[in-house]
Amino acid sequence: MMDRPEWIGARPRVNGFQEVELYCTLTNNNRRGTTPVSVNAADGSTAGGGARPPVDAANARANNVHGGVIRWREDGRSVRATTFTWDTFVQAGDTQTTRAPLPTNDFRGNIVDNPNGSADYGAPDGLWFDDFGRMWVQTDSGAGTGDFINLGMDQMVCVNPSTKETKRFLTACPQAEVTGVTMSPDGKTMWVGLQHPGDAASDPTNPEQFSRWPHSQWNLASDGVTPLNPGRPRSGVVVITKNDGGIIGT
Repeated sequence: MMDRPEWIGARPRVNGFQEVELYCTLTNNNRRGTTPVSVNAADGSTAGGGARPPVDAANARANNVHGGVIRWREDGRSVRATTFTWDTFVQAGDTQTTRAPLPTNDFRGNIVDNPNGSADYGAPDGLWFDDFGRMWVQTDSGAGTGDFINLGMDQMVCVNPSTKETKRFLTACPQAEVTGVTMSPDGKTMWVGLQHPGDAASDPTNPEQFSRWPHSQWNLASDGVTPLNPGRPRSGVVVITKNDGGIIGT
């Protein structure tokens, strides 16, 4: 059992890269390495809600609250390969955490960024490569509380798969998962999905308890005078371009 695998992305063969290499986000698993250890049924299945798998080579951290990304490379540079090599590409985490470390988990991760801690993230979910070879990772951590208090709201980071250098690209509105991304062929326009903003609201009479997005982005009608009425937060898609009209990620 893996730690909640989500998206899989194939690194494109560009800029001299010729391998067949794939990446998969493992969002998290706070029951990894806890007791009593769960046992699979005879057919190999297990109840996901009660599983307590032990630490293993591919899931090396107990109480893996922040998740990570695993990758594998097909032998012989062929999609027909029946063997491959693999490694843990990155362990997500919080460099400012005050949690006591475990023997297999310091909760800080090993994200490569500069300055250190500037691109901390947890609960990686979406993963996508653009046509230029950059990897984009989107998170689904929730309300930015608890183990994610220092990480803020969900976000999208850009990663150089050769050096592992990571930079935060955007941060979502409150309690919105960042999910889904694509680009125009020229790389100058990007579309990013924001899902269920403010979803922790529990009072049906106050749907804007935690978020007013996208209404919070504008309060006036197109005439610039008429006030818009408040409304419940909605999922949506944002369009991103650079001020200089250049390729996003450069």
